[in-house]
Amino acid sequence: GLVSEDLSTRDEAYGSAQFETKRILDNLKVILEKYGSDMDHVVKIDVLLSKWEYRSDMNEEYVKHFRKDRLPARICYGDVSIAGECKVEMAVIATKK
Repeated sequence: GLVSEDLSTRDEAYGSAQFETKRILDNLKVILEKYGSDMDHVVKIDVLLSKWEYRSDMNEEYVKHFRKDRLPARICYGDVSIAGECKVEMAVIATKK
């Protein structure tokens, strides 16, 4: 799973659910491109939220990272224990280009 972190230091970066979602998906884009894929090839994302109330803030940012006609399948879990003080964690399945 991906949490909000600085990819160069591997330090977790805590903030609002929207901030953490942006950081996770920005990092995901970098990781996918490194291995020959991109955001259009994300097939499914499991989203874990430490509190269900973060769902709307997460979703507001989440949809900015995908084309409207290529949103991946998604399941969202709330009130889940996540590493450290993270609010959001994502597990992603993607294919190569």
